[in-house]
Amino acid sequence: MASSAQSSIYKVPKMDCPSEERMIRMALTGFDSILSLSFDLSNRKLEIIHRGETGAISSKLETMGLGASLQRTEDASPESVRATESSSANDSVANSQINNALRRIPVEREHRFRECER
Repeated sequence: MASSAQSSIYKVPKMDCPSEERMIRMALTGFDSILSLSFDLSNRKLEIIHRGETGAISSKLETMGLGASLQRTEDASPESVRATESSSANDSVANSQINNALRRIPVEREHRFRECER
């Protein structure tokens, strides 16, 4: 049985622009337990919807030098989890469409090249 989703709020004092947001997104990319990330740059907070413990996530954030500290963890609201699942499904469809488009590019380029040789 899968563990229930949790919402963890981190205070990140040195996160004040999109470049820090991007750094955090990249650092947390490999965490399968993370369902979503929500950034509040003006208040320097990060909400992570996840399953399981926060230990590895907290450790990763702490090594980034942005002063991240876990403020609280609580059960995620059902609405948050549904939004995350809906977003993941939409991302999956979009990624599939992008991959299909990218697969066609070499074929189209090769076809055009052959037409130019004639």
